[in-house]
Amino acid sequence: MSDPLIDIIKKHSTGMAPESSLRFLFGLMDTIYKTIGEEAIRYGDGVHPKHRLIAYHEFFITHIRASDTVLDIGCGDGTVTEAVAGKALGQVTGIDKAIGVVQNNSKRHNPPNVQYLHGDATQLDRAKDKHGLGEQDAVILSNILEHVQFPDEVLRDVQRLFKPRIALIRLPMFERDWMVPIRRELGVNYMLDDTHIKEYTERQSIDMVDSGGYEIIEMHTKWSEFWIAAEVK
Repeated sequence: MSDPLIDIIKKHSTGMAPESSLRFLFGLMDTIYKTIGEEAIRYGDGVHPKHRLIAYHEFFITHIRASDTVLDIGCGDGTVTEAVAGKALGQVTGIDKAIGVVQNNSKRHNPPNVQYLHGDATQLDRAKDKHGLGEQDAVILSNILEHVQFPDEVLRDVQRLFKPRIALIRLPMFERDWMVPIRRELGVNYMLDDTHIKEYTERQSIDMVDSGGYEIIEMHTKWSEFWIAAEVK
């Protein structure tokens, strides 16, 4: 038995030119995808199940030493920050440009070695001076560099300001599905998030990290993402 809603969608889309039909269907897909994300957070009692299912926190934790100080740039709700703080004994600092997020994170009962500060990934000089941040052993950039215009400059700033032993990077993959380049051909949104500036091929990821002054020591392709551990050249 067919679903009446599906029948309506099919009738509407097949009455269009192929390009218009695909644009309509991709727009519908995006609305459904966003709604699924919202409902998934409800299902997870306020935490998106991806944190549990993708288990990308373990990638960061594995590359952190117990003695490390850690800077999590663009920490969001602090799930990675707090996970890493369970391994690192040094100060773990989450920094985010959304002041409301920082305030909410700071109100929680955080581990004693965790702090949250206000700052922008593209203005790290200002954040360092404002908060008196010193050198960091490890810097985390989890789904951050796709949001900035010049990611290699951010990487160079990180190196210059914090002199980390290791940079841990997570990036969305452009070549995750055949529909992505078709979306681009049709001039409709092809990125996973409206705030993304660029999503990366493997070659672009390697070149960007290299241009930022780092050498990749480990790189995984998983869950349509690149997980990268890099050291200063």
